[in-house]
This record gives sequence, C-alpha cells and structure tokens, in this order.
Amino acid sequence: LQAPFSLRYSAPVSTKLGAVLYLFIEGCLIDIIFLMDFSGGTEDKRSSYLKLASSLIQEAQLGPNATQVGMVRYSGPGRTDTVFHLNKHSNLTKLVQEMMGAPHMGGTTRTGEAILYAVEEFAERHGGRKNSNKILVVFTDGYSQDDPLEAAQTARKQGITIHVVAVDDEAVPPNREQLNEIAMNQKVGPIISPSS
Repeated sequence: LQAPFSLRYSAPVSTKLGAVLYLFIEGCLIDIIFLMDFSGGTEDKRSSYLKLASSLIQEAQLGPNATQVGMVRYSGPGRTDTVFHLNKHSNLTKLVQEMMGAPHMGGTTRTGEAILYAVEEFAERHGGRKNSNKILVVFTDGYSQDDPLEAAQTARKQGITIHVVAVDDEAVPPNREQLNEIAMNQKVGPIISPSS
C-alpha cells in the first residue's frame, strides 16, 4: 500500500497545538516511536509535546496487526530510556495515560545519541515488525550538544522515516538548522504554538 502515513498541516486550532493529523490506512502495519526531548531546555514544552503526541494517534487502530506505538524520552549523555515498547499497548486510553505520566528528566541534550537508541526500539525483541512502516517522531527544540545528522542518516538507512516537531518559543526559538538536519532537509514541522 502506498502512503501509509503522512503529516498534514492546517491553521492552529483552539488548543493552539496546531491541527496535525496522521493518516492511517487500514491494512498497513505501522510502528511509531515518539522520541521526546525532556532536557532542561524543554521543561516548559513537555505538556505540549505530550498533548500533541496523544492527539496524533487518536484515530489509530492499535494492535499487532495494525499500528503499534512506543515512547522514548531523553536528555543528556547516557540518559535515554524507554517509557514503553511498541508491543505493550493495544488500548489507547492506557497508552495515553502512561505517556502523560512520563516524568521530565532535566539536564543537557543529546539528540544524536537518543536517535540511535530509538533505532534499537524498532527491533523485533522490542515488538518491532519486519514488514512495518517505521516512523520516528522527534520532539525537540533543536539544541542538541551532539550532532544528530549521522544518527538520522543511520535511522534512514534502516528504513525509518523521521518527522520532527518543535514548539514555538519567542524567548528561545527552535533551532531550525538542526531540525532540518534531523529531518534530512525534508519539511520540518509543525512548529506548534505552546498550549495555553
């Protein structure tokens, strides 16, 4: 099946998160990992990240023959961990509850290291499926202390599509140069407004 997954953008909605839809096509196996930057610089963005991630999967059919969702959070060196693996949740309510309960970490940011960690989450031992469409959605402000380009290239070589999401911040705008690097110069987006 063609185009199993896409991001569509439209004007901001009342939540100020932006109307972003995942297009799920019946019969496609989709494995999605949400990779969330929970470093000190994104503490005020955590809620927006989680709300958006939750909204993105509201229409997904979860299960071993449909869409699977995993979550990884990260901050500095050696501080990346799995919140839940791809094959843990087949109930959307429980998935969202666990996602929303993931505590912030603080500290510095190592997005490259975290991407490499997330690549391993697509392995069969963690619930990944050989013939699935593999999607990595990176939530970050783009201020990593390591270079994420090589890690993003490694992910793409393994058939993983990367989408990048950032929260707009007037005081410290997202680093679009690094976001483009992670997205390999594909369209970065959305840059969402912070939730009120």
